[in-house]
Amino acid sequence: MWRRRLAETEAGLTAYVIERGDSQALEALLETKAALLRRLPPENAEPADWQRAFFAGQAAMERFVVYRFGMSAIAEFGEYVGHVYGQVSHSGDGGASEVIQRIQRQATCYESRVELSPASREHGVLDIVHCAIWDYRERARASGVELTLDSPCRYCTHLLSSMITSTGLRARHALRETPDGHGCRWEVGEAGAGTEEES
Repeated sequence: MWRRRLAETEAGLTAYVIERGDSQALEALLETKAALLRRLPPENAEPADWQRAFFAGQAAMERFVVYRFGMSAIAEFGEYVGHVYGQVSHSGDGGASEVIQRIQRQATCYESRVELSPASREHGVLDIVHCAIWDYRERARASGVELTLDSPCRYCTHLLSSMITSTGLRARHALRETPDGHGCRWEVGEAGAGTEEES
């Protein structure tokens, strides 16, 4: 999964920069990509090694976007990456159930605490009771990874919303913060009712 997520993110960033029509940014992007490639583990590396490579690559691409285009561009970047998912990773066979399970797998790979309601092709709900991406970020920061965003939700909510809607489904989410930490609730359903977001 981590190799796939890294490929999706890199493809989304490339498409985003091309769409902006900024030739200088496109040339500068090559440097970011070269640095990313130098840090890749060998193909047979452990999943944890690929997770670290993905996270460091994600952080580097976020820095590139913010430095070149400003903080507001993070939302657009996330939307482009989500669109890539819809083009290359979504089979379209499982409907809402397939998409909500992808979000669950991503969350549990960070050891987040999640509650998945029974899902169908038409509807699915996932509660991320404690988002461990926040915990992982702090461990990565302590190990020297430079983080640009004050909250992973700045990017993640746009990524997941785009990922869901690119499959022809409707996305709705709500963020929450409790004494137990940060979390969110995602609801995926058939298109037609519009997209609603709460925070």
